[in-house]
Amino acid sequence: MYDRRAVPVYLLITFALSSVLYFLIIKSGHLGGAGGMYVTLLMWCPASAAMLTCKYLGRDVGSLGWKWGQARYQVMSYLIPLAYATITYSIVWITGLGDFYDKKFVDAIIKSFGLGPLPPWAAISLYLVFAGTAGMVGSCATALGEEIGWRGFLAPALATRFSFTSTALISGCIWSVWHYPILIFADYNAGTPTWYGLTCFTVMVVAMSFIFAWMRLKSGSLWTGVLLHASHNLFVHHNGHGPNEIRDRRVWRRLGDCVHFLRCVFLVAARRSDAFGRRRESRSRVNAPSLTIRCIL
Repeated sequence: MYDRRAVPVYLLITFALSSVLYFLIIKSGHLGGAGGMYVTLLMWCPASAAMLTCKYLGRDVGSLGWKWGQARYQVMSYLIPLAYATITYSIVWITGLGDFYDKKFVDAIIKSFGLGPLPPWAAISLYLVFAGTAGMVGSCATALGEEIGWRGFLAPALATRFSFTSTALISGCIWSVWHYPILIFADYNAGTPTWYGLTCFTVMVVAMSFIFAWMRLKSGSLWTGVLLHASHNLFVHHNGHGPNEIRDRRVWRRLGDCVHFLRCVFLVAARRSDAFGRRRESRSRVNAPSLTIRCIL
C-alpha cells in the first residue's frame, strides 16, 4: 500500500544521519579516515534510516525483504559483476590499455601468502579464490548497510507508486546523489576532475539500479542487492584493479565504471512496467516485469 510519507521520511533520516559521517570523512580528507570506520558507518546510515522509518510508520521491519528467496537469484547476483568485470578487463588487455597483471601487486600477494615462491598464475588464482570467498563475507557486511535501505526499503516503496522504469531511475539517482559529498569533497573520485567523476559515477549507479531493482522485486529478497553490491565492490573496486596494470589509472577508474555498465549492463525492457504503479494491492512481494537482457558492445 502506498504511503506518501514513506520515501520523504526515509530520505530525510538517511541524509541527516549521513551528514555527520560526510563531515568526518571530508574533515579527514580521505575515505580511509579512522581506519575506514567512517565509511563503514556511512554505509550503514541507509539501513539505520530504514529501521527508524519503519518504527515511525508503524511497519514491521520484516517487510524489508529478509527472506533468502530462490537460490538462482542469489547465484546470478554474485556472478553478474564478475561477468562484466571479466569482459571489461579482457577488452583492456586486448586493446593494450593495460597488462594482465601488475608485477608489484603479484609480488606483494605472494609475500602475504607466506608459501614461498609461486608462479604468477598460481598467486593470482589463490588470491581470487580467497577474495571471492572470505573476502565476500567482509564485503557483504558493509554492503548490507546500504542495501537494507536502498533495496530493502526504498525500491519497494517507490514500486508501489511508480512504474518499474521510474522506480529504477529514481532509486538510482538518489543512490548516486548520496555519494556526491565524498566524490566532490573527499578522494572518492580517484583524482579525476569532479565533473568527470560525477558523470561517470552517476551513469554507472543509475544503470546498476535497473539490475538491482529487478532482482529485488523479482526475488522478494534484499539479499540479491547485498550480493550484487558486495560482488561489484569486491571484483571491480577492491580487487579488479589490483591484478591489472592499467596505463592511466586515474582516468580508467571512472571510465571503467561506465564501461562496465555501458557494455554489459542488463537493460530491462519493462513490458508490464505500469503494473508497479497501477496495482495497489497490499502485498509483501511486488512482481517484477518481464526481463529482456541485452549486452551492449
